[in-house]
Amino acid sequence: AKVTLAHATEPPPLLSLDLEERVSLQKLVEADLEARRQELEDTARATRDQGVEVYSKLLIGIPFIEIIREVLRARHDLVIKEAPPK
Repeated sequence: AKVTLAHATEPPPLLSLDLEERVSLQKLVEADLEARRQELEDTARATRDQGVEVYSKLLIGIPFIEIIREVLRARHDLVIKEAPPK
């Protein structure tokens, strides 16, 4: 069996910002995405260490749409969504 870990996140709206604000926000977004990538990879690595074939993907866009696209594109058999924190 193969497992794909995915995280979907929306890009921030940049329309109403001036150039300097856009650059600053873009740097923050890139840092956040890299942290999420690293989280996914750490989880994948821990699962791989148990002998499971694992892939990780960071999806950018409207989360529920990106998850559906990934399921259709890769023809996954099962989707498990993490519950939101209480």
